[in-house]
Order: sequence, then C-alpha cells, then structure tokens
Amino acid sequence: MFTDPAIAYEAYAQEFLRARDASTIGSSVVEQWARTLPMGAEVIELGCGAGYPVTRTLHAAGLKLWAIDSSVSLVAEVNRRFPSVPVQCEKVQGSNFFNRTYHEAVAVVCHSLGRARYESCLNAVGLRIVGTFVHKGENNYFDAERTS
Repeated sequence: MFTDPAIAYEAYAQEFLRARDASTIGSSVVEQWARTLPMGAEVIELGCGAGYPVTRTLHAAGLKLWAIDSSVSLVAEVNRRFPSVPVQCEKVQGSNFFNRTYHEAVAVVCHSLGRARYESCLNAVGLRIVGTFVHKGENNYFDAERTS
C-alpha cells in the first residue's frame, strides 16, 4: 500500500499513460474553454500527466504553457511530446509554479469536493465561478475569474 500519492502515481504511470492516451474525456471542454482565451495566453497545467489529451489541446490552441506533474515517467513523456513546454517534476502542493503568475490554470482532480466547496475555495482566494461545463462521465469543469 502506498502512503504517498506521488509514489503511487509513478508506480502506475505506464498504465495511466496507456489509458489516458486513448481517452478524449475532457478534451472538448478544454478546447471550448481555450477558445475563450487570447492567442498566447499564459497557462499552467497542474497534474499534466503525459500531456494527452489536455496539454495537446491547449498547445494546439496556441497558448503558452507550463506544466507540473509528480511522475518522473510522465514528465519525461511531456518533455518528449512537447519540447517547448517547460515542465517541472514535483507535487503541486509544494510547487513554486516556476516563480511566476499566469493568465489561467488547468487542474485535473480525481475526487470532487462538490460545487459548493469548490466555490468556497475559489472565493477564498479572490476568484469567482463564471461558468460550469459538464462532459461525458458527468465530469464538472469550472471557469473562474479574479474578482479584484
């Protein structure tokens, strides 16, 4: 049994890679969202995995990307697939996020806190939900903007 999610994630990286590469879940929502951003907007992807399908979708939309993932194997795959995208191998919780700010952030979460809790967390850091998207599998995506 793994007590550190990052270690578990690395242990199953190849299985994740095969499954996620074959999946398009989330890509249409990300593509729709990316179209609302100006060309070249600076975006950080948290928990990028190996880059398919989300990084690929954002990259194709002409956004300037940075990425973070805790799996050495998956970060190596992002480096191979997207050599122009800076990527750090680290846990998001301890990241310095390349010591910069971004126009937008994308994060993939495995367990839902529910809309009310997400909204509360976003409000606490000066953001508000301006849109909600639901994709097959009933995955929810929230679009948020800074309130000040």
